[in-house]
Amino acid sequence: MSELFQSEEKDGMHIVLLPSVIDAKNTPQLESAMQFWKKSRSLMHLMDLKQVVTIMPSAFRPFVQFQNDLKAQDKVLASINVPERILPKLKDGGVEGIFNPLQNMEQARRLLKEKLKAQNKSKINVQLINPFLEATVHFMKEQAGLVVEAQKPNLKHPGECSKFQIAGHMLVKSSKFEGSVVLGFQRNVFEKLYAEIMKESQVGI
Repeated sequence: MSELFQSEEKDGMHIVLLPSVIDAKNTPQLESAMQFWKKSRSLMHLMDLKQVVTIMPSAFRPFVQFQNDLKAQDKVLASINVPERILPKLKDGGVEGIFNPLQNMEQARRLLKEKLKAQNKSKINVQLINPFLEATVHFMKEQAGLVVEAQKPNLKHPGECSKFQIAGHMLVKSSKFEGSVVLGFQRNVFEKLYAEIMKESQVGI
């Protein structure tokens, strides 16, 4: 990797000190460095622009691609110490959102903390939901003789349960999670399942 773009891993972030000039001449070195940076395990890649005097539009494309690559990895790109003379160029080039300027390192740490919290919440949800999915698939196969395939879980919106004519609703609450799980059926589907599982027709449902 080129020494022109210096970087370090610090406080759970990958911090890159950008050079004074970023233009077409060093864009190939920037792109090469970015391929290396993508291998970092840090959730946040923080560009430090305190030395930047000139940044040319020709250098915007690599940053756009880098941000897209990080987004695919569920990571964040941000920047600090953006000089006042540079910010208008980022705005005019339509890349201010790509650079995601922050006021200081403290704001960067807060953003990283929020990202970690969001990822941990997502992992908790998966750990909770998967047993329900697996149990439902197993029950349908063993008790009803049906092979069903679980789809991607999604959050229930207000009033969404009203589309089910028969539904089971279970509250789940712990120190790390609070929510509910709903298993819903159209009436005719439930009647067929009931008849198959219980070997009798239902009355008064």
